[in-house]
Amino acid sequence: MSDPADLPPDAERTRREAARTLIARHHEALLAYTRRLCRDERDAQRLADEVFADTLDAARSGTGPTHAWRPHLLAAARRAAAGWADTGQGARLAPDFAAWLQRLVRTNPEVSSARAAIVSAERDSVAFQAFRQLPEPLQADLWRQLEAPAAEDSPDRPTADTQADPPPHRLVQDLFDTYLQVYAATAPRRECRQLVARLGDAVRRGDTGDPALEAHLARCPECAHARSELVAVRTWQRPVLRDALLLWTGDPGPEPSEAALMPLPPTALRAEPPVPGPSAGPRERPPATERRPRRPSRRAIGLGAAALLVGLVLVTVPQASWGPRQPELRLGAAQPLGVPADPLPLSPSPPSRTPEADPGPASPTATGPSPSASPTRPGAAATAAGATPSPSRLTPDFRLVNQRSGLCVSPGDRTGAGVRLATCTGGDAQRWQFLRGGDGAYQIRNAAGGSCLDGTTEGGNLVTVILRECRTDRPEQRWKVVVDQKAGAFRLFFVPKVPSSDYPDHLLGPTDIWPGPAKDGTSLVHQPNYYLKDDFLFTTN
Repeated sequence: MSDPADLPPDAERTRREAARTLIARHHEALLAYTRRLCRDERDAQRLADEVFADTLDAARSGTGPTHAWRPHLLAAARRAAAGWADTGQGARLAPDFAAWLQRLVRTNPEVSSARAAIVSAERDSVAFQAFRQLPEPLQADLWRQLEAPAAEDSPDRPTADTQADPPPHRLVQDLFDTYLQVYAATAPRRECRQLVARLGDAVRRGDTGDPALEAHLARCPECAHARSELVAVRTWQRPVLRDALLLWTGDPGPEPSEAALMPLPPTALRAEPPVPGPSAGPRERPPATERRPRRPSRRAIGLGAAALLVGLVLVTVPQASWGPRQPELRLGAAQPLGVPADPLPLSPSPPSRTPEADPGPASPTATGPSPSASPTRPGAAATAAGATPSPSRLTPDFRLVNQRSGLCVSPGDRTGAGVRLATCTGGDAQRWQFLRGGDGAYQIRNAAGGSCLDGTTEGGNLVTVILRECRTDRPEQRWKVVVDQKAGAFRLFFVPKVPSSDYPDHLLGPTDIWPGPAKDGTSLVHQPNYYLKDDFLFTTN
């Protein structure tokens, strides 16, 4: 830490002014919270001063908070008060808070101190971790919404303010989605993780029309608690959320029966029509003009683009049952060498030639091939249904890389063998071609062996993906490419609905996604989308 005597006068003046501003802005709220933690006013002031001093020291040494200041200071006060209990100063604490600390230590045999029990409780709280994962500006905005109008209230006034106006839908949706992602990664059992998407859909719809989900919630206290907090987020129940994020507030908590209710969301939060449940039948695609992205400001590519850039493919994105429509894909943003300079869709035949000169994919007509048929090879008549597609010499090939592990999609030793992730070697066996069908789906063909990724007709939550002779009449070889918000990354959704699965919409990914990342040799399967885990992201190079 810098010694003030070593700093130039202007720098020291600036530092002192910043400290005064921080204290002036947060002192009242911090003191209101320490009054709840401490037995009397003098100790509350002492605890607040200790928190400010420790926080400023950390900021001067470069280890200051990376989260919003207000919730950081309140969490620091909670930990500092627990430190008093560990150092024989428990008599300074409020009796209710001291009793809560004792219960926390008793119920967590792995910790030996009150401060460690606090840290463990923060780590195990899905709401706390979801809030921490939000960007700092969103944390600050949400916290202001949680405090207002209680900022003018005294700490002893009741906080019955559930009818306060909710924050903008974007803030609520970001916290809701992040909560689901955190719970999907930390849920105690595989069955819980498989049901996370359905749990989110049920809370969004505001109903309990999923008997299998309800049966699971009746026997799983962790998932029932997650639903309670998701409902609190969706309907903006401020006392419940403050209690979840502060861990201890001194207020009587909401009754479990109230927290478990599934009310319809307020009108201000109904930004989209109800999403059909995962067990629903096929859904019609929304009109092309309908736009329902999660974050409109991040939508990088418009629907219905008419021109394609060099070596790029834009794919119309299907509406998956787990969420709103996603943006379109820009595939192969990092162009490999050898991609032709002419604008060319990723298909076996170049579109620049006329059908008379070089028959390419026939346009869908009443007598022509169906829209799902794969393109025909150049210079030949249209292939019969089920014929093996033949990429032209202009069809580019790529390495298909699992983004989280950095491993390449690699074929098995023979046709019919499984597909796995392996260390990228640069060999032809790890290069793949995307053969586009008329409906926007793709066959993914191994450039060296000529076989295609095949999801088979099996059912269940984990289904083996193999290499099989490429056939245009085989729906199990059709994959949809869905862009992710991370640059250059996308997900590969299996087109057919999967029977006997908790969630019929599957996508390609490694088997060992919990906790991940996948290891060299991990088999690839298709499985439900466990709330946008990065293990399902792929890129090309």
